[in-house]
Amino acid sequence: MASIPAFQTMSPTGGAGRAKIGLITCPAWNPCGPALGFGLLNGYLKHHGHDSFVMDLASEWRAVAGGEFRRAMDDIDVRLLESRDFAARLFSEHERFVQEKVDQLLGSGADVFGFSLYFTTRESSLELARRIKRRDPSRLIVCGGPECIRQKELLLHIGAEEGIIDAIVPGVGETALGKLLDSRRDGRFDVCPGARVRVGTKFLDGGAAEPLGNLDEIPFPDFGSINMALYRQPVTLPTYFSRGCPNQCAFCETKAYWGDRWQNRSGARVAQEIEALCLRYPDSKSFEFCDTLLNANIRELESFCDRLLEARLLGMPLISWWGSAVIRPDMTSALFRKMKAAGCDALVVGVESGSQRVLDSMRKRQDIPSVKRFLKDAKAAGVRCRVNLMVGFPTETEEDFRQTLDFVVRNADAIDSIYPSPVLVREDTYLHQHAFDEYGIAERAFHTEYWSSQDGQNTYPERMRRFRLLCETARQAGITAGGSWRDILGDKDRRLQGYAEFMASCGRSGDARGMEFEAAESQRLMIRD
Repeated sequence: MASIPAFQTMSPTGGAGRAKIGLITCPAWNPCGPALGFGLLNGYLKHHGHDSFVMDLASEWRAVAGGEFRRAMDDIDVRLLESRDFAARLFSEHERFVQEKVDQLLGSGADVFGFSLYFTTRESSLELARRIKRRDPSRLIVCGGPECIRQKELLLHIGAEEGIIDAIVPGVGETALGKLLDSRRDGRFDVCPGARVRVGTKFLDGGAAEPLGNLDEIPFPDFGSINMALYRQPVTLPTYFSRGCPNQCAFCETKAYWGDRWQNRSGARVAQEIEALCLRYPDSKSFEFCDTLLNANIRELESFCDRLLEARLLGMPLISWWGSAVIRPDMTSALFRKMKAAGCDALVVGVESGSQRVLDSMRKRQDIPSVKRFLKDAKAAGVRCRVNLMVGFPTETEEDFRQTLDFVVRNADAIDSIYPSPVLVREDTYLHQHAFDEYGIAERAFHTEYWSSQDGQNTYPERMRRFRLLCETARQAGITAGGSWRDILGDKDRRLQGYAEFMASCGRSGDARGMEFEAAESQRLMIRD
């Protein structure tokens, strides 16, 4: 399907090395709508003269899957979807469907296939890449997405040993992928900025990607001929306000992907994109902002709302939108009311803790009174707030945790739901870089998930206890516990067993009493629910 005129802001550019590329979303992805990343890449590549198309294999596969496979896709069951064994069974049980799709891809004439790797898409993407390479080794495979940073060494190993990955794009995709396609000759890619290119059994690093420039000049996302009927109805279309993040939260890995650069689009440009998407997909009236935060620039956020309200007067249909936000003391009650009038339905708010001491340790630039006022003003305007909360931050004491419980109870009227999570110490974060000196994490037996504090008070079973108590307290206060709480508690036995095995491998016994208690208490909570 051709793009409507509003989807282009510059004249298409020319150049050598034009290629045809298929951008494939593998299971499992959001069943409510297409992926923003491939929509943006498709629009960008078309604009630069490449023949590209998108295939949402995740939605097509979900339509034919049944049993545990359909449930895993519907629920985005990370535990199953990130397992190579599950991916193998998924392909084996749907062999005919897989062969038809591989035939379709190879018959498309595409020289290159691109995969975006997330927790939930990594294993199925790699398996499909194996099938494509097995049938035709001359087709080139490019992988991008967050897993190219989180699982960099694994992907480099798989790519080199199996020869199924020809290039890895670990950060901003548009310029790097465009350069890769332009460089393609003699059945391979040249090394270029923003990509690691396989030469034989080694990957050569091309260095940092070229910057994108003004975000307002990037073409709108183009979702091509994706069958929107395969998503849950009504379809939610993705959009974005910014790239990167101006904040410095200790636990966040955003900067590993986007770098230190933060960019914001103008409110007028974002509104123009939504107007264009409404014209192209008239049955879609719901939009999700997929960036880290939509309120980094208050002036542009208000401009966006003004533009939508003006468009409404000219006949644009009523839409709804939501996304992630940070606490901003300068967001007035009047702005919340304007956001609601412009269609804002909900905000996912990074509160993280009810303890000011912990917030300061997290490097969160917010204070508890401002958090309370933000939630209260949003509630008064009719904007629902889904609150992210972390448990077991390295500096969190029992008293700090009790302050978080008290915060939830006292502000229950203004909180629609909580999204709780135990703290992970991920690579490429400030928390990881300063884990042992600043945050008191034990260096011996260190693990991203199973880490312990040097004083032995903050262990994995202890974080599971706090997680369970937070969920229980919220539900008693009439607040929905959203996100992965059910998966974490329902899978507690396996998680605790994994912890025990890890500690044993390090020559340590772990918190045995805490493990036994948490397994029983979590089961009790799940049964009661």
